[in-house]
Amino acid sequence: MVSTGNASLDKELNGGFFIGSLVVLLEDQTSQYYGHLLKTYLAEGVVREQVNMVVDPEPLRNRLWW
Repeated sequence: MVSTGNASLDKELNGGFFIGSLVVLLEDQTSQYYGHLLKTYLAEGVVREQVNMVVDPEPLRNRLWW
């Protein structure tokens, strides 16, 4: 298991995310927690020497729909 970096969320997920799992975070317009969760989760992965990848669809969306 890899911690999300958020103790409350880890408790709800029974310890965090499974190693090797794909996690998709969708940001909504009113939420301010997306960035915090992303940073803490990536930091946990770095500390545990896990491979991390972030894909931001926004640049692609801007190019594809012009």
